[in-house]
Amino acid sequence: MWYYVYMIYVSTRPLSKEVLKHIGDLLIVEIYKAKTMSQANKLVGALLTDSERIMLAKRFAVIVLLNKGASYRYIQNVLKVSLSTVFRIQKLRKSGVFDDLIKYTHRKKIKQKNRNKSNYNKETAFEVLIRAGLPPMGKGRWRAFYERTDYIAKNKHTK
Repeated sequence: MWYYVYMIYVSTRPLSKEVLKHIGDLLIVEIYKAKTMSQANKLVGALLTDSERIMLAKRFAVIVLLNKGASYRYIQNVLKVSLSTVFRIQKLRKSGVFDDLIKYTHRKKIKQKNRNKSNYNKETAFEVLIRAGLPPMGKGRWRAFYERTDYIAKNKHTK
C-alpha cells in the first residue's frame, strides 16, 4: 500500500538503556554545539528525513497551540492532523510530559535594547505560519481588511 512509504521505521531490536542514553546525549550535545540557525538546520536536515521533520514540527506546533488554548478542531484543520493525535498530545500534556518544553518556550521575553528594531520574532513567525496569513478568528475579523480596501479605493480616486 502506498501510504506505508512515508511511515517512519524503527528497528525492532532494542538497545540497552545505557547505549540509548549515551547516543541520545551525543545527539543533544551536537545540536547544542550549533552556533547558528543555519548550522542547526544543516545538522537536523542531515539526520532527519522530511517526514520526520514534519512529524516533529507538527507535534511541537500542537503542543504550543494547546498551551495557547486553541480548540482541537482549529488545530486539526490548521495543522492537518487527526483529532486522535491532538487528544493524545493533550493527554500527555496534562500528565506533565511536556512541562519542561512548555517552560522553555515560555521564557520571559528579554526587552529589546534597540527600540528601532521590529518586534518580529520566531513566535510571531510561527503565528503567521499557523494562521497562513488569515485574520484572527471572531467578530470583526475582516474589519481591518475592509478598512484598508476602502482607504485604497478612496485614495485611488482622489489622485
